[in-house]
Amino acid sequence: MAVHLTRLQSSELCLRTAEPITGALGLAQARIGTLDDDPAFWPPEIWLNGFTYDTIRHATGRVPVSERIEWVSRARSATSPAV
Repeated sequence: MAVHLTRLQSSELCLRTAEPITGALGLAQARIGTLDDDPAFWPPEIWLNGFTYDTIRHATGRVPVSERIEWVSRARSATSPAV
């Protein structure tokens, strides 16, 4: 897994990376206040089981629903990948 943030608790998480994340992104059971991310950098595999956030920060000020549907559609159903 490239980024393993399972069970992370934070008031803010910035996932705006210099280059796209390779490998999986693990956010299972994480609790975030504000999520600041860039869809262009999402990896193909994301673990979101139990992931919660309060707000999404977006560069345009509005979060396109189609972006979030794409994001959720990449989610794996298990809590975390087999290691």
